[in-house]
Amino acid sequence: MSASYANYDTVQANFYGSTPLTDTVAVNFAALYINQGDGWGRNLFTGQEAFRFKDIGFQGKLQWKPGPETKITLRGFYDRVKTDQSNAVAMYPGSVGTDGSVYRGEYLINTRLTPFTRQRQYNLSLKGEHRFDLATLTTVTGYINNRSPSLQTQSPVLGQPAAGQGAINLGLFQTAKTFSQELQLTSNAEGPFRWITGLFYYSDKTMIQTQVYGTCVGTACTTPVPTQTNGFQDTKSYSAYAEGTYDLTESTHLTLGIRYTSDHKTLDGTSRPLPGFPNSPSVPPGTVLSTPNTIDTSVTFNKLTYKAVLAQDITDDIHAYASLNRGFKSGGYNPTGFTNPASRPEVLDAYELGLKSELFGRALRLNASAFYYDYKDIQLRTTAPPAPPGGTILFNAAAAHIKGIDVDFVIVPTRGLTFTGGFEILDAQYTRFPAGICTTPRPIGGAVLGGTASATCNLSGYRLPQAPKFSFSLGLTYHVETPLGGFEFSASDGYKSKFAWESDNRLQQKSYHLINASLTWLPTDSQFSLQVFGRNLGSKYYFVSASNAGGNDGHIPGAPRTYGVRARYNF
Repeated sequence: MSASYANYDTVQANFYGSTPLTDTVAVNFAALYINQGDGWGRNLFTGQEAFRFKDIGFQGKLQWKPGPETKITLRGFYDRVKTDQSNAVAMYPGSVGTDGSVYRGEYLINTRLTPFTRQRQYNLSLKGEHRFDLATLTTVTGYINNRSPSLQTQSPVLGQPAAGQGAINLGLFQTAKTFSQELQLTSNAEGPFRWITGLFYYSDKTMIQTQVYGTCVGTACTTPVPTQTNGFQDTKSYSAYAEGTYDLTESTHLTLGIRYTSDHKTLDGTSRPLPGFPNSPSVPPGTVLSTPNTIDTSVTFNKLTYKAVLAQDITDDIHAYASLNRGFKSGGYNPTGFTNPASRPEVLDAYELGLKSELFGRALRLNASAFYYDYKDIQLRTTAPPAPPGGTILFNAAAAHIKGIDVDFVIVPTRGLTFTGGFEILDAQYTRFPAGICTTPRPIGGAVLGGTASATCNLSGYRLPQAPKFSFSLGLTYHVETPLGGFEFSASDGYKSKFAWESDNRLQQKSYHLINASLTWLPTDSQFSLQVFGRNLGSKYYFVSASNAGGNDGHIPGAPRTYGVRARYNF
């Protein structure tokens, strides 16, 4: 194990300690916010509330101008979240679990433990800018520190102390420390050619600790054997880029860009028995069950990506463009899957034709585009078998084509009133996916109470997950000034047609609308603001995720109709 991770147990123990916030008179902008969401659901087994949420955060900015051509900006952000909304899993409607569990109703779960997720994160960034005669030099340094413990059942079943009928419990603790540095040089000279070039460095150290164990009632326990796995993934990325725009004519512009990226990733870790459970293995403490020595634990991915854009000014207010972009997402390890090789990188070639316009004295902004994406080696993660109990498998799908039309607009018919909206028509299908994973409900009878079976299948021609064929949004904002200050009313409606949650398209999300509204008071000559808001005013029961895990279908619902008050003060 790398020496740099030797103190991770101490890090975990100190997570719940307090973190003071230091005030400074040099801060010229800061905001403190608190969001509280009371539990609107219930855990039927424990009787406790479910789907709770609490968030408190602080952000600030300090800016210094030591000279007329130099500006230095320091930004900070702190956030602490406590919730179970992300891991309170309920049975998928119409499904039956391996232990006979069924869907119990809206916002109801039925598990032997009370799930939770806690997250503490702070971000710091330092940006320096200096303008020379030829170009402007910009340097951006960033740091992110994140810690998040959680506890949940991998699937929504209550679990019985019988073979194949137990819930799989998953304790998770994750830390991530990320550092980035960018140097960028942007041309200042006027003329037909403008350019930008830069260097970028990224370093991330992630530790994930999992504690996996089966259902125990008294001394009767189900599989899996209680196991603790500590996985460590390091990432170092280096890249260099350059982009230039040349005016072919006064109204025709050509942009070319290129970027070279080299990502290096390593994997380390151990898997050990987890003591304290009736079915814990009787092996000496400290015994190592496995390490990632069956796969290559060090990989490097190098990739050249590029862009080309041809833009045409049809008039001063109407602009057309055609673009080609190649994107790259690095491969990576499953940090707790010591027999799961690193996934291959994703590559996306994006072709787009578009029109941007500002009409009627800028009272109407209308943009439209048609796009076609050629998507290769798509990275997917699944908890369905053959994934190990409590674990996941990271793998690559073969290829997909994504095409569609996107339109958005902003209308300002009069001062203070703004309408916004847009729609998208989307066709997203796998063109080649011969080794996908399909799940099917098992025939119930005898010792089989429910659950699903999985098998390898050909998913070529299936739609990509979470890709609705049609979606739109409509919104309005009205601002009026009064003797008491400004009042701003906002309302929006978002719609998505039905879509699939997983690659085999078996679990579906029905179409739904989400209607939100808010009223904000901004007192005159004050840094204070007060907002009353309502979300999901139509009280639509919809999912934020659904999946098959451990042979069971589960879902996590979105929030119901919710009202609240938010206060904000800028120092």
